[in-house]
Amino acid sequence: MNYYKFHIGDYQSHTAHLDPLEDIAYRRMMDWCYLHERDLPLDIEKIAKAIRMRSHCDCIEYVLSEFFQLSENGYINKRITSEVEQYQSKSQKARESAAARWKGNADANALRPECEGNANHKPLTINHKPLTIPSEINPEAWGEFEQHRKEMKQPLTELARKKAMTVISGFSFEEQAEIIDNTIQNRWKGLFPGKAKEKNNYDWRKNT
Repeated sequence: MNYYKFHIGDYQSHTAHLDPLEDIAYRRMMDWCYLHERDLPLDIEKIAKAIRMRSHCDCIEYVLSEFFQLSENGYINKRITSEVEQYQSKSQKARESAAARWKGNADANALRPECEGNANHKPLTINHKPLTIPSEINPEAWGEFEQHRKEMKQPLTELARKKAMTVISGFSFEEQAEIIDNTIQNRWKGLFPGKAKEKNNYDWRKNT
C-alpha cells in the first residue's frame, strides 16, 4: 500500500503514554506493515533493522506488547491486518472487473459489423486507431482522463501519455481512479498522486 488513512486525534488518544522513541517506533512499524502488506517479523532485531532503530530494541519490544499480538508468522495488529486485507480484496475485484469490461468490449467490437446500430461504446482511440492500455493501468479511469484532456482541448501526445501512465502505474486500480478523479475535479492537466493522498484521513483505534 502506498498510503493509508490516519486519524490524528484517535492515534494520540491511544498513544499519549508512549515516550518519543516509542512513538517513533510505533509509527515506523505501522508504516512498514502497510507498505509491505504483511506482519512484522518474529525477530525483534529484524524489526529494529527494518525500521532503522537498531539501538532501541527495548522501545520496539514495549510497543509490540502494547499494540501487537504474536502469531506463528510474526507480530500482527488486527486493525492493520483488516485494512490490508480489505485493500487487497478491493484491488483484486477492481482488476477482475476491469478485465471483464475489456473482454466484453473486445467481444462487442468483434460483433460490431453485425450490430452497428446497437453499439453504445467506442474503444479508446488515437487517430482512429485502438489505444492499447497496459495491464497495470485502470482502463475505465484512464478513459475518463483521456476524455478530460480532450474536453480541455489539450489531448495527450504519445509522449505525455506514456509519462502520465508511468506516474500512476505503481498504484492500485482504486488509487488510480482517485488520482484521476482529483485531476478532473480540479481541472488539472496532469496527474498528482501526492495531492490525492492529502485528502485521506485514517480512523485509527488501538487494537483490543
